[in-house]
Amino acid sequence: MTNLLLTACLALALVSPSSGDSEVHWRGKAYTPATLPATFDLRMREVVVRWGAFARSNELRFDVDANGRFVVLSPQASQYVEHAKPLIDKTFDLAERALPTPPPRTVTAEAPVGPAAKPADEPTPLPEDPEEPPAGAPPPTGKTAGAEVRTVTAVELAPAPAVILLLQNHAAYERSVHYLVALESYLKPWVDEASTESGYALERPLCGSMVIDQPDQEEWNPDNEIVNRCMQLAVLQRSGRQPNWIMQGLGWYAEFELQGSAYCFPYRHEFVSIAEHSDWDELLANRYGGRDATPLEFADLVECKRGSWNTAAAHRAWGAIDYLVRKDGAALSALLQDLRAETVAKSRRDLPDGTWITETGFELPTADQERLLLLRFGPKVVADMQRAWSRGGDRKR
Repeated sequence: MTNLLLTACLALALVSPSSGDSEVHWRGKAYTPATLPATFDLRMREVVVRWGAFARSNELRFDVDANGRFVVLSPQASQYVEHAKPLIDKTFDLAERALPTPPPRTVTAEAPVGPAAKPADEPTPLPEDPEEPPAGAPPPTGKTAGAEVRTVTAVELAPAPAVILLLQNHAAYERSVHYLVALESYLKPWVDEASTESGYALERPLCGSMVIDQPDQEEWNPDNEIVNRCMQLAVLQRSGRQPNWIMQGLGWYAEFELQGSAYCFPYRHEFVSIAEHSDWDELLANRYGGRDATPLEFADLVECKRGSWNTAAAHRAWGAIDYLVRKDGAALSALLQDLRAETVAKSRRDLPDGTWITETGFELPTADQERLLLLRFGPKVVADMQRAWSRGGDRKR
């Protein structure tokens, strides 16, 4: 973090009198940033420095995962983190079980090569899940402009800890959005839309936020929100950004596995009835089973789009991930690496001067997503998925 950026963050964060250094809880002991032992993980120390001003001005404490997977910021005066941390642990554990790390693999894709141009300072990201040149993108192999076929190795992401903000109310949540803009200026266009949501999960910085207290929400469960967002953070941490049907599908998969219901409905700003939180398997069985079943096609899965809500598409996204995890979690994990590698390759664009940039908000075409899915799960996977749905998900598979 440069001195200039740190100064900007401090100026923005200090909107209320500081009550002193925040506590840092690690391995059963409480420290301050100044008293952290020499054995404290350098990656975690960077998080404490990067978020220190925000933590002080909002009276938050740090709770550091002993395994180095995440750092939680929560209200200093509240013990809610003691309730939330077991949920977070279980969610990251579930991600590791459901998506075991695959061996390195290469894929061949059409990709422009050449020196990288300096990225624009203010690209236009998508709401809630803003994008950027993917972290760890492979370097260019030459200065020749134009599209060439080259082999791209699936990127091995650095195991950066995820920052999890458990914020008391929406005012603190909005302050977190503005603090993120001070850290990463590319997020500026995202501010207005992010402020209308109740949470986010970002790849850069690897950070997620949830609002604990939402009195205006009649059908609301903060535990589900934590599980959903943390599953997305675990996926971003391990496999980078994925198509929305996969990201949200995994979030809902975690909710049903750990909570038995779904309460996190991103981009939805209308009344949610109590009946909508469960029985998604029965809804899929009714639509895709029996004599009058609706034929399922891969294109139906990708209808779960960023920035909008579609109830039927949400059910399909969850059903697809539930099926794929139970069918072969290792293959699904490998598919995520395939999708990331091909996205890195195909999101690059040549410029007239021979340099290249990464296309902001790039979405891998549906045909490419389907091709990679079939390579990992076979040509009959969509038909098999529908048959499983028709039996109520075939959850004993």
